[in-house]
Amino acid sequence: SFLFNKNKIYMVRGYENGQAEGGTTGLSETTGIILPSNTVTDLCNSTVKIITNNRQNYNAFTIKECENVILKNGKIIGDVANHINNGGQWGYGVSIRYGKNIKLENLYCSLCWGDGINITIVPSHTLLNDNIIIDNCTCYDNRRQGMSIENGKNITVLNSKFNKTGYTAHTNPASGVDIEPVIGYDVCKNIYFENCNFNDNYNDGITMGNDIEYITLKNCKFIGNKGTTSQSHCDIINGRKITFDNCYFGDENTRFGFFNIQPSGDVLFTNNTFYDGKYLCSSNFLNNGVIKFINNKFYRMTSTTDYNGMIETYTSDDSTQNDN
Repeated sequence: SFLFNKNKIYMVRGYENGQAEGGTTGLSETTGIILPSNTVTDLCNSTVKIITNNRQNYNAFTIKECENVILKNGKIIGDVANHINNGGQWGYGVSIRYGKNIKLENLYCSLCWGDGINITIVPSHTLLNDNIIIDNCTCYDNRRQGMSIENGKNITVLNSKFNKTGYTAHTNPASGVDIEPVIGYDVCKNIYFENCNFNDNYNDGITMGNDIEYITLKNCKFIGNKGTTSQSHCDIINGRKITFDNCYFGDENTRFGFFNIQPSGDVLFTNNTFYDGKYLCSSNFLNNGVIKFINNKFYRMTSTTDYNGMIETYTSDDSTQNDN
């Protein structure tokens, strides 16, 4: 186990000796603080800061090709405010590249050039990230994503916040979370979110695409996402077995609705609350029996379109409005 000194600031370069300004592809390097298998790293409420640089990619922490790792209790701060150069999008707070039995707990990741947390591949093999737990973590004002899941199965995200992506600077997709398998390593399945917030992001609260399946979001909140690119809180493309259960969607201020759903199967919305929006969904691909809405509540919706009879009647009652 590794214990940091309490309440200190640690400066980390985050890139390799001799690494070119353009960096690597953002997939293969091992940089920053490298955590080996069978370890617990406790930051003890200290802050790890990336030294301002001009690299397209860096990591504060790298968890690569290892298992049984815990990282907890601290802050990770990137260099977005002073980054030198505009290229790239791969500066990460925590990079997990084929990990098994990995837990991130009580972390705050902010101002990273790419993602606060990135879960991705190692090109040298086709093993999946497996049994990843993200608990009580906050990803705030990162440039590309709060968190990207590009490869993996059995990923559980609890009590976490993915807010204000792209507030200081942005590059697309600029979502709270992006579940999008790397082409050629296209497996993202069995992913579960509970008690998470996806608020005030430059683009979507959550983006999903490229053949994903068995994704569940329960007791989550989506508020104030701009949907600048897809024009929705949630963007779902080519997904299967996706469930939103007892979630809250509010402050919908985009052009085309809470959701942008393109060819997808078995998408279920049950026991959710939709508040103050124009449209429920922007897609033309909705088919009865494929995307279902069951026992949801709709308040202050300005459109009464029923999308082929799949949606319950809207009510004008606004008594259930939730605060952020």
